[in-house]
Amino acid sequence: MNTDTTTTCASVPHWEASGYLRNISGVIVGEHGHAELRQALQGAAALTALFMQRELDTEQGTENPLTLSPGAAVGLLAALASCINLASDIANTGGIDGAHAAPGTPAYRVLEKAAQEIRFSRAQARAGAG
Repeated sequence: MNTDTTTTCASVPHWEASGYLRNISGVIVGEHGHAELRQALQGAAALTALFMQRELDTEQGTENPLTLSPGAAVGLLAALASCINLASDIANTGGIDGAHAAPGTPAYRVLEKAAQEIRFSRAQARAGAG
């Protein structure tokens, strides 16, 4: 697989998203936003588990498999999309009690500095615990 992030193709323009999405924005997620983000991700995981169970039951020929009507499946997929959209919105904006900064701005530099300090503190704590 070509790992050059500048290479594009019609349906998948980048082989991975991090290079493409890096430096779009900086955010601080507050306490409320963090709780909402965790809820959205837990909801997405729970909904995904339902679909995984249904597929496993079907594949293994379970006696009483989990079945979903077309309407239920569409509803669950819509709920999954909602969870993912909420998580994405919080990650991009910081959520209701968070803050957002564009790259290159003084506010973004403050966020970068704070992140470096947190990483440094975490590394010191790990070194001290070891």
